[in-house]
Amino acid sequence: MSRVLRNPAPALPDPPATPSAPGSRPPSAAEWLDSSACFQLKRAQSRLTHDFAARFHDRGVTSPQLTLLLLIAAHPGISQSALAHAVGIERSTLGEFVDRFEHQELVERRASTEDRRSHALHLTPHGRELLDELMPEAILHEAQVLAPLSQVERRTLFDLLARIANAPGGGVP
Repeated sequence: MSRVLRNPAPALPDPPATPSAPGSRPPSAAEWLDSSACFQLKRAQSRLTHDFAARFHDRGVTSPQLTLLLLIAAHPGISQSALAHAVGIERSTLGEFVDRFEHQELVERRASTEDRRSHALHLTPHGRELLDELMPEAILHEAQVLAPLSQVERRTLFDLLARIANAPGGGVP
C-alpha cells in the first residue's frame, strides 16, 4: 500500500526515476504517488476545499467565489479577461461567475475606460459588505490550515507555490 494512503513519512522520498533515463524502469503507481508533488498538491487542495466548504456552507460562498471577490476588491476595474487569467479559468466560465455575482448584486460591470470592448468589474456596496463579513473567518481558516507549519515553513511553502504558479508556460488560458 502506498504511504500516501497512510500517514505520509515526514521526509520527502526521492523523486521517481524518469522512464527515459538509461537503464531505469518506470516507477510503480505506488512509488510514483509516494513522491508525486502533483498528487500531494491535489490532496492538499481537496482538504482545503472540504474545510472551506464546511466552514462557509451557511454563508453560501465557495472558495473560488471568495477568491474572485477578493481579486475584484484588490483590483477595482479589472477586466474579465485579466481576472480569468489571474485565476487560470476560461473566460466563459468566469462570465458565469460574474453573471451570478451581478444577479446577487455583489459585482457590477462597467464600461471600461481603456477598452470599449471590455467591462471593468467593481464590487457593489453589498459585495464590499459581504467581503468585510467573510474576511475575518477566511483569515482564521487560513491560520488553522497553516497551523502545523512554522513561520519559515509557511514562507517557504508560499514561495515554492508562487514559483510553480508563475512559471512560464503554466497553461493558464
